[in-house]
Amino acid sequence: MVVLVPLEDLKSLMARVDPLKPGERARAANREVGELARSFNQMTERLETERRDSARRASAAEEGERQRLSREPLDEIGQRLGALLLALQPAAQLAARRPDLRIVMLSIHDNEQFLFEALKAGGRADGCR
Repeated sequence: MVVLVPLEDLKSLMARVDPLKPGERARAANREVGELARSFNQMTERLETERRDSARRASAAEEGERQRLSREPLDEIGQRLGALLLALQPAAQLAARRPDLRIVMLSIHDNEQFLFEALKAGGRADGCR
């Protein structure tokens, strides 16, 4: 009968341990229950460690996905800006012969440089987000 009280205490602890509230451990009241309590504590420690590791992995995966999603619009803007500049090359050649167009093309070139720099900086320059 003396052995049953420590077993009942261990059973009660096993029923109330919450992995979301780590740290609670069994204490061995006697040698007979000691090995069982140690096994339970080791299992609880493994569960708590795995839960912490899983939470870290999930958080890292979420952050990686957030960063990937934030880069996608910038990548698309960069591709479209490059295509636009290719399409403007004939106008640039024409502007070389026409002073009135040269000013417009210089303005386009300045804006293009600004936009590419803003994209390289992650879209943070002067409100480009």
